[in-house]
Amino acid sequence: MLTRIIVVVLLSHFLSGCVALVNAFGHDFTDPEKTMVLMQLYSPEGASFDSATFQALTNENRHSMLNSYRQDNGCMTMMSVFDAGSYELVSLFYNINNKGHIVYDFEEGDPDNVTFEVGPRGVVYIGAYAVTQGETSETFGFGPTNHCGNEEEAISGYDAYAMDSYLFRGTFWPERFDDKLKSMGVTSQ
Repeated sequence: MLTRIIVVVLLSHFLSGCVALVNAFGHDFTDPEKTMVLMQLYSPEGASFDSATFQALTNENRHSMLNSYRQDNGCMTMMSVFDAGSYELVSLFYNINNKGHIVYDFEEGDPDNVTFEVGPRGVVYIGAYAVTQGETSETFGFGPTNHCGNEEEAISGYDAYAMDSYLFRGTFWPERFDDKLKSMGVTSQ
């Protein structure tokens, strides 16, 4: 009897985890109108990125992008789904060398900020960025990097990594990734 109870509790916990991932930070991955947005982050200091926050440029709504997976080259792919619209990166939340979590805020409206626009029902790659520790704990360096590869490598790598997971299996996302790769002249694996 105790074994059955344990199995039921573990199964309930697993299923609630699946639901939590599907609706991570309030973003419904099953909504066919959403666009999946990917960004890669790299830190020579070995930082572990937990999330990035974006703000819609048309209103004050904030949107979080989560760490999805760490690649062999030290880059981390961040991912979330977005409604159609324009967005700006406003903060990064990460842990560098296990010294505790750090939040770096970007100056809103700065022309050097990462901004992007998405339409409905697509897959968008907004680039790879290096994050470096600044001279003080309140400062950091942030800018584009070639260390993570290019858009084609990022999208095909994420396709190979994630599209077999239970989160995406049986959804429209594998087809959208295939369509995106075909539009780039790449055949999916």
